[in-house]
Amino acid sequence: MDDKERKFTLKLESKEHKGDRVPVKVLVKTLDGIQKAVYELGNYRLNRDSTPGPKPFDLEKDCELYFVKAEQGSVLATVAFPERGYDLVPNLPDMTDYVYNDMKNVLTSIASKNRALFKDTVKDQRARKRIMNSLAPVLPSDKNKYDLLFTFDDGKKLQRIERPKSDEINEFIDFVELIDASQDDDLIEIKALCKAIVNENGKVEVREVLEFELLDDLKPYIIEKIEVNNKIFVLSQEIVCPVTREEDYIIIEYEPLGIESYAKTRDAAINSFNEEFAILYRVYLLEENENLTQDALKIKERLYELIDGVQQRIEM
Repeated sequence: MDDKERKFTLKLESKEHKGDRVPVKVLVKTLDGIQKAVYELGNYRLNRDSTPGPKPFDLEKDCELYFVKAEQGSVLATVAFPERGYDLVPNLPDMTDYVYNDMKNVLTSIASKNRALFKDTVKDQRARKRIMNSLAPVLPSDKNKYDLLFTFDDGKKLQRIERPKSDEINEFIDFVELIDASQDDDLIEIKALCKAIVNENGKVEVREVLEFELLDDLKPYIIEKIEVNNKIFVLSQEIVCPVTREEDYIIIEYEPLGIESYAKTRDAAINSFNEEFAILYRVYLLEENENLTQDALKIKERLYELIDGVQQRIEM
């Protein structure tokens, strides 16, 4: 694969009127999520977990994306992977080739709802979760006012990609085919580590459950409005917050505002998240600019863009 092939094109266009302009911040947010997913694919290829802070040199060398060009009207941007270095053996695939093809398969699998392709590309369940947590928040849903399209092949038709629904995200991360249990009202969905055997008919017989967690607890927290005490914060766009478990705690994060809430249960973590959002509103959005630092002003700007209105709830 030569350098000319190691690029892809993204297009953001208005749903209401074709040709309408799309805010640059939407493109920046989208590219940031895609870059994070590419880094996660690199970590998967290198067989290591992602870590906070600066990226290792080898990961940046092979996986950092570069902005090539943009066209007017609806945002049409071309993004390239790193250029190929000197090869002792020409045409031998390098690390970037593998990550490029993985990213192509990941986006194609989500766009076509092909869970098997996603799982075949990324065989590790933890890596699939990190990749989906990077992409889901930046992919548009039917509530957004714009569409996202992509292509990895020059001259070919752009393919539309949308954010999977919560239950679909879980299926992409760790799909399990269930038996028909339509008559059992007490069943709940779990992810379990078990000891089992596979009989001659191909059916799995569980012998011992070693550990499990409730899948409902780890569904992304999707927010259109936030209710705290007597206030309702109506958001200008739906946001998706990754939900993870660390030891005995449920963690909900929203990186653009630096929110990270911990609690023993999902409901408690959501309450903590909502309260922290309300604190940011009081501390930053209602404060005069001259009293805020540069970092605080950035948070204020993000809150201003995110909050469409604040309603007072009247107790009856």
